[in-house]
Amino acid sequence: MLELITRDERYEDIPSILSKKWLQDFLDICFNHADCFTLNEAPWFKAILKDLQLELTPFLMQEVRTPKWFGYDYTSRPYAKERTHAFIYRAESAAKEILLKHLPNIFFRSKKRDTPYPTLEDLCFFSNGQLFIGNISHEYMLWAYPPDEEVELQLKQIADWTYKDRPTPNLNEYLLVQD
Repeated sequence: MLELITRDERYEDIPSILSKKWLQDFLDICFNHADCFTLNEAPWFKAILKDLQLELTPFLMQEVRTPKWFGYDYTSRPYAKERTHAFIYRAESAAKEILLKHLPNIFFRSKKRDTPYPTLEDLCFFSNGQLFIGNISHEYMLWAYPPDEEVELQLKQIADWTYKDRPTPNLNEYLLVQD
């Protein structure tokens, strides 16, 4: 697994990831290798700006409310009643253009410590059921689980990732714990 950033400790050291150009390059890699992507509406954060969600409607494959999703685990107390609302979309080029239109950067903010946009968050990508990109945008966290060396090389060309030895999450693990 590759880790780009954890919380906001390195945020200012990587200004390029806040640019629209970096987002374009990153999404090009993601959409070339993923078959679906997800966005979440976190339980504590109401997505009142619906433009992104509405424009992505033609690509919606599935919508789930689940106690467990990438970066979230509400299966034990005191959070046992919390749910993450996840939207699963087909990874098509027109969907990529919609994301580019709405997102200022991968962390959904226009500047450091800015309030997250009140829209969907946590853009993740899956390839053949395996998590390929994991993002917890409000925490400035981004991970990559490259499916092969070619993808790993492409990702390393656009950012200084750090290698971590962790297993790759599987989409079915999340879908099996739905309510």
